[in-house]
Amino acid sequence: MRPTLIVVCGAPASGKTTLARRLAAALGLPLLEKDVIKEALADAIEATDREASKRIGAASYRVLYDLALAMLSQGRDVMIEANLSRLFAADELERLAGISQLTVVQCAAERDVIEQRYRARHAEGGRHAAHFDLDALPDLIAGLETGDYDLTALGYPTITVRTDDGYQPDYGELISRVRPQ
Repeated sequence: MRPTLIVVCGAPASGKTTLARRLAAALGLPLLEKDVIKEALADAIEATDREASKRIGAASYRVLYDLALAMLSQGRDVMIEANLSRLFAADELERLAGISQLTVVQCAAERDVIEQRYRARHAEGGRHAAHFDLDALPDLIAGLETGDYDLTALGYPTITVRTDDGYQPDYGELISRVRPQ
């Protein structure tokens, strides 16, 4: 039997990190978070501007996918969490799906909810400086408008979780649907 890969994705500020951490803890799965990798790389390399942040972001995706591949190749179930782009994630997800039972948990919320959360978390000041959140806001809005964060077209088993106000489907149902068999 192939190991389980759960991919928790969605736009920035869609609630994916909070949900992924809860799911991973409840399911006893290791969680690989793209932002944790990016922040560690940024600290080591010193991201001083948005362009450096983008390069470090690209490197963090490479590390994320390779770590997931290594764990899956060892027969270990794993969960990854990232704001995946449909265009850039397709080949990597295909590679990972070839050795796993892949389920996508896609977080979604109304654009105004996402933008409000995004601005609020920047204002709170808890985000790592490497994200350059306000500089990245136009990219977020463009991605929402083009559907770039919507991975359903890739054809993998997908559970879309509305995160506008709580979780829909609710958390209990979600746990039962993603639990490795």
